[in-house]
Parts: sequence; C-alpha cells; structure tokens
Amino acid sequence: MATLTGDNGLLQKATTAKKENEEAKELELIKLAVSAAQVEGKGTINTDNLNNQLKNMLNAQTKAILANNEWYYKTDKLYKISNNGKVNYKNILPSDFKQIEYIQSKGDQYIITDLIDNEPWKCNVTIEFTSNVFLRNCIFGCNYGADERFFALDNDSKIVCFLNGIKLYDIYKINLNTKYDIEYDCHNNYSVSINKENIYSGNRNYNIRANSPISLMACPRDGNFNNGSGYRSYAKCYYAEFYDNSYNLKHIFIPCKDKDEIVCMFDLITNKAFYNQGTGEFIAGPEV
Repeated sequence: MATLTGDNGLLQKATTAKKENEEAKELELIKLAVSAAQVEGKGTINTDNLNNQLKNMLNAQTKAILANNEWYYKTDKLYKISNNGKVNYKNILPSDFKQIEYIQSKGDQYIITDLIDNEPWKCNVTIEFTSNVFLRNCIFGCNYGADERFFALDNDSKIVCFLNGIKLYDIYKINLNTKYDIEYDCHNNYSVSINKENIYSGNRNYNIRANSPISLMACPRDGNFNNGSGYRSYAKCYYAEFYDNSYNLKHIFIPCKDKDEIVCMFDLITNKAFYNQGTGEFIAGPEV
C-alpha cells in the first residue's frame, strides 16, 4: 500500500507528472502566443497583439499587464514576457530575492502599500484563509480616525465589506484552506469578482475617504494597528496588484525571501521589497 500511496508512491508520482505536463504545456502555449504576437506586429510585441494571441492560444480572458517595459501574465503562475520575446516564470525577481509560493500571516503580520485612499482604486488579490476568527481576517483596508474601510471574512465565513464601521453586504461564502482570486474595484460603483465571477455590483456612494495608506492583510482601527485595535489576517497571500484612480498599476506584489531569508513582498513596479509592519514574522511558502 505504501508503494501506491506514500510520498514517493505511484499515485503521487502520477499526480506530479500530470502537473508538470500541464505546466509545460501552458508554458509552450504562452511561448507560441508570444511568437505569434511578434509575427502580427512585424517583429514588435505590443499589449494588443500579445493579448490577442494569448486569448487565441489559451482561450482565456486573463490579459497580460505592461509594467516597466515588460509584460506579466498570471495564471496559477506569474509569467514575465520581455519585449524580445523571452518568457520566464522562474527567476523573475532580482538576484538577491528568492520567489516563494505565498507569505502567511499568523494574525499579526501585514504589509503597508504606497497607495493612499484619497481617490478610487482597484486591487486583485490571491488569498487563502486559514481561520475564520471574526474581524481577524482582513484582506486589505485603510483607516483614518473613524473612517475605516476594509474587505474581510466574517465569522460566518462570508466575504464582507465594511465602510465607516458599517457592514455593507455579505457577498460570498468561502471555504477555508482554499485559494481565491478576489478583484475589488471602487471606481464609481463597487464591483467585486471572485474567481472571475462577478459577485457584487452596486452604486454605493464612495465619498468617504480614509486618506491613509492601504494595507494588505490588515486594516488599522481608530488610526491604530496596535493594542488589539487593528483588524488582521490569518491567511496565505499568493499575489496582489493595486491600481490607482486612472487604473495605472501601483504595485505588483510577489511573495519572496531576501538574501537574509526574511519573508517579504517584492514589488515589480517600484522595484523594492515591502516588509512586515507588524510583529513576528511571515511564514514562507515553498520556493518556486
């Protein structure tokens, strides 16, 4: 039986081989799409011809994002596409950093972004909750005085949005230890999608501004993260991107470890690392 089901058993080897085959096939399709985009552009890749060919080859709605003269294309992996046609999903960070699958918060670790909540914004976050402790599972948020706004998991395992301390809606019941892609957009109307499915759209008035930085995996309360005031998170974060009012990318966060093995998020837009602003340390996922 151990020969069949153990860590090195036949079933595990078959599962690993299947996953590796699927990953190799996806990489080859992306490379073909890039080559086709070069042909379409007569030797030049641009965002339009690249996304057109990615859609043709992979039959997906996901689009490549242009940042710092390179494109990033996200499936279960994040691919970097250079303007010379090179495709890579490993070694996409500077040499001092090692990419990992996720960073995990144990309730007291979080990242503070450079994006200020003084105008509408948008974010995409890939996250997996490991606990449903009420108000200790914040995906992202911001606060200044009493004007708090955060997106979280409540004690009924439902995704909720709070604005100025008022729970606006329960929109989606999730399972713990399951990975979700969450898109939140507060331009004009609120819009929330989970795993590419639109879950909520509404004409909520967005006049209230926190005028404070947006945090990932936490939200301060009454202007304070400490002394039990702030909302935190028990979760694994695999990826996050943030956009400003004009839909310009402000951050693409990739989980990683630096040369001293400190777990952090590396931002592909600002080309710098963002470290834990709470206590303790993030748990590192496996290296990619």
